Amino acid sequence: MILEAMLFVLTGWYASKGWCIVLTLPLVVDGVLQWKTKWFSNNPLRFITGLFFGIAVVSIFIHMHFWFWEIAKSIVMYYKK
Repeated sequence: MILEAMLFVLTGWYASKGWCIVLTLPLVVDGVLQWKTKWFSNNPLRFITGLFFGIAVVSIFIHMHFWFWEIAKSIVMYYKK
């Protein structure tokens, strides 16, 4: 998550909503496989899936921030009339 936050602060980049979904899939698939089968994840796989998920979570928070910002602006403009 720190990597994603640094990318956003330094370059303004964050993952699109579609990429957020794609980046969460490895963690979800790994978790479901561990839950439903006898599969046990190893530490390198957990690190990679966690890295992707962290990027997606921070990007989702950034999307929510901009979404709430637009809602707040529209409320202010409504009452400013």
